[in-house]
Amino acid sequence: MDKRGFFFTLDAVMALMIVGIGLFLVLSAYFFVPSVSRTEVISQDALTFLSTTTIENLNDPYAGIGGTLWDEGRITQPENTLLQQIGEFKARGDEATASLFITALLENIVPENYGLQVEVDGSSIYPLQAEQAEASQAGTDVLISKETIVYGISNTTTYDLWGPSVVRVKVWHG
Repeated sequence: MDKRGFFFTLDAVMALMIVGIGLFLVLSAYFFVPSVSRTEVISQDALTFLSTTTIENLNDPYAGIGGTLWDEGRITQPENTLLQQIGEFKARGDEATASLFITALLENIVPENYGLQVEVDGSSIYPLQAEQAEASQAGTDVLISKETIVYGISNTTTYDLWGPSVVRVKVWHG
């Protein structure tokens, strides 16, 4: 009888160890949950970058002072913020330049596995194909949208105004 009790006890202890190890592995397994705070930070940083950086403080061969757009005369006001310049392009009906301008600014700013879309007055200017962004957003776990209003002066001699335009920045984890 003593040997049978010993084997039953040993069997129970081994079973508990196996169950314990199994629970430990299941509970300590890494499950990826997208961080809402990281997506929030990326969207806020993108909007802050676009709304506070001026053309004169931008070091970019395409969009900055002395760059392609400056030399072509498409950018004339160095005090404009990047969002104001995008809004000015849109107000002039030059959406292609607005899209190229923002693509030059944002092409390396978004981390891998994240998507970014910029809309001005409801039309997507980055990426230009809204269908790409919508397809990517459909399967997302987290989508953060930030909005701001932008306006500016289109002619500095007559002080003609353009705007206000609603700019929406969407960031999602794909």
